[in-house]
Amino acid sequence: MNQIERLYEDVMDIFGGVFLSLEPPKNPTGRWFLDAELDDHKVVVEWLPGDAYFGISLSAHDRLYEGYGVKPEFVTRNYYRAYGAVIGLLAFGEQAL
Repeated sequence: MNQIERLYEDVMDIFGGVFLSLEPPKNPTGRWFLDAELDDHKVVVEWLPGDAYFGISLSAHDRLYEGYGVKPEFVTRNYYRAYGAVIGLLAFGEQAL
């Protein structure tokens, strides 16, 4: 199990009513995406395996139409910081940042 799959499992364990969608890359070294929604709070996590990079955005947007230079609101290489950010954002929205 990689770090984004672990994050999926850990978030599912915390929130019973959370909607989660995990999208693996087409290329084995590509980016993974985890979309999470709880009540009115939406979070998107991007994970790049080679760098163990987590990018966390406040809302789900169509990744096909993201503009050049669009960056996540929170970036970390630490699993526990990513986990805490996702849990906080799902529970409290953007006030958690």
